[in-house]
Amino acid sequence: MRQLNRSQARTPQFFSSERAELYRQKIREYLERPDFHRPPEFGLENNDRDEVQSALREWTYGKCAYCERYAVVDSNVWGIDHFRPLRAADRGRGRIDRLHYCWLAVEWENLYYACHTCVSIKGNLFPILRGRGELGASLESLRRTENPALIDPAYDRVEKHLTVAPSGRMYGLTWRGAETISLLNLNRQELLDGREDALGAFVSKWNDAFERRERSGSSLMFDQVRDVLAPEASFSGAIALLLHGLLPKRVRRKDLHSISESHFREILDAIGSINPDEVDREIEARNHARGSRYFFGQTHRRARPIRRIKIRNFKGIREANVDFPMPEGKDAQWVAFVGANGVGKTSLLQALALGLAGPVVASEIIDDAKTILFEDALDGEIRLEFWHSDEANVLTFEKTSRRFGGFASAPSPVLAYGAYRLLARKVMLQKQRRNDFRLLSLFDEHTKINGPHGWFTKLRGQRLRDAADLVQQLMLDPTAMVDIVDSKIEVRVSGREQPIDAMSSGLQNIFSLATDILEVVYSWGDSALGGQATVLIDELDAHLHPAWRLRIVERLRRAFPMIHFIYSTHDPLTLRGVRGQDVKILNASQEGTLSARSAPGDIDGLFIDQLLTSDLFGLNTTLDEKLDGEFVRYYDLLARGDSRLNAGERDELRGLEESLHDEGLMGVTQRERIMYRVIDKQLATLRNVGDGGELSEDAIQIIEELVQRDEEYKGLLGD
Repeated sequence: MRQLNRSQARTPQFFSSERAELYRQKIREYLERPDFHRPPEFGLENNDRDEVQSALREWTYGKCAYCERYAVVDSNVWGIDHFRPLRAADRGRGRIDRLHYCWLAVEWENLYYACHTCVSIKGNLFPILRGRGELGASLESLRRTENPALIDPAYDRVEKHLTVAPSGRMYGLTWRGAETISLLNLNRQELLDGREDALGAFVSKWNDAFERRERSGSSLMFDQVRDVLAPEASFSGAIALLLHGLLPKRVRRKDLHSISESHFREILDAIGSINPDEVDREIEARNHARGSRYFFGQTHRRARPIRRIKIRNFKGIREANVDFPMPEGKDAQWVAFVGANGVGKTSLLQALALGLAGPVVASEIIDDAKTILFEDALDGEIRLEFWHSDEANVLTFEKTSRRFGGFASAPSPVLAYGAYRLLARKVMLQKQRRNDFRLLSLFDEHTKINGPHGWFTKLRGQRLRDAADLVQQLMLDPTAMVDIVDSKIEVRVSGREQPIDAMSSGLQNIFSLATDILEVVYSWGDSALGGQATVLIDELDAHLHPAWRLRIVERLRRAFPMIHFIYSTHDPLTLRGVRGQDVKILNASQEGTLSARSAPGDIDGLFIDQLLTSDLFGLNTTLDEKLDGEFVRYYDLLARGDSRLNAGERDELRGLEESLHDEGLMGVTQRERIMYRVIDKQLATLRNVGDGGELSEDAIQIIEELVQRDEEYKGLLGD
């Protein structure tokens, strides 16, 4: 982290624009009479976002304001971070302020340029040691009132709170410094490596300059040291922190990022030669690791997005290595599994559930670990790796033991729901509703979901308002109105009260699922907006009306913005609102190897029949079963090649071509039929080798060469 000076940054015009003032007015009106509804949402338009992001990037020289990593060129995962979060500020120990700090959305001094990792780790965290700013308070007032755990790099004196050793490890000089390191994970391995390299190069130049201080060439050495201390230099903030820690107090107030040669000589003589190992030992001895007050007893509440799962010998999966995409910004992770029945979607979800929960919980869910071993295997393993973390979860099982081994480095709440999702009609026993791992439904189809029974009507205070807001988010009917009457949540549809048990079956299913998740969130916190967990759902589309399937992702995303959802589906409707890279197409070999690839391109703009006939679901046509069967046989014969077909099979192929042509599926004009034939040969080859992906570059080149040989076809290249 480097000391920043906001006066050196140009203020974007957006903050004095009519659009910014309009949002300020909307927020002021909302805060005058806040109710359980969420405040007006804020979003920068593309041009405004580009202007703000450009100004922030120039100010920090393209480096993250928190960790000093350089921005990746043309990366869309770097961007704008609100230092004080715009909603559900997480104070720690389950305390969440739902509305803080929505009014700072268009406050220039609350914005920083930050890398995706820091933005994702930071999320809505904003613990405070003392004080609590009033709704709508100015940033100046908040700074006087609150004592936050996180260091503000453009307001606080960074060197007062942080220091760094030549090894690259950062230490807290104060409680706030230790908290900032802990909350932002500023000692993650990639930062340790980068800082160590930069500090090592600096120490070498520094020691050379000290040895030559009385000889010719000292000016050149000064220039070299000054260059690595410049604001735009790699980890120059860490270098400045190292020097501040070594300097006597009489010269500590010098601006180390911009020093004259005379000042350089002064601090060079004051510090002398630097022995990295000696300095490391001294700083380590002086700065014992401090425990985080914020994270005390709460580390397992921060759900981490999954980066990769590796499976060996689990149920029907002999081997699998599935990569998960990185979520954008502060968004939660949403991943969908699609694939044919029997491909292993449920087993993959079960492996995720057990791996996330760890060996102790896994041994409670599975009575005998031997029963989940792949046929004839002696042992197996599930390994989970996470984004923005150097840690992993490992679950082991073997034929000689009933119990699971391994470890869960930092388990977070996990909820898993099977395809049946039976709804309880009365309150379930507490042992069936544990508040950290609810996994039974995914492993036992008879397990029920508790939903709202036994606790929902007892909500008070912020949780009551929070739950009312969540119910409003779930309503599809435009006439549905949610209100709080006599400390109870009341739903009215077309002006008439609608009790929960009178809701449609689809709404009851979603409502019970959402409130079951909410009960877990409320077991340690007081807002769905800030609640974190990982939720696994098998066949998300089950039991739902098409209208619900189309909107289920959007509604759950709004209801639980920080919860990670991973689900399987057979319905393209439930892919609405999910990025193409977040959809994993599963394939399984006869040997038990499970593979996964991302959906190609942007799927959000495709029609439903286009999704069904794409690689996602593999249908040849959405017309009828007979045509689909004809397509399968047509591709089978085409893939074998004419020379390998007997006379009867050639006649069958010609018959299939005529039949499909009569249905309008083989092109209308002669040139279309020729093009279709060439393309179908390539698709048949892909199917024959088990690759359902896009046409290869070679295949595309063949088609282009065919077109280029005839003037009649050249126009197709521009289509």
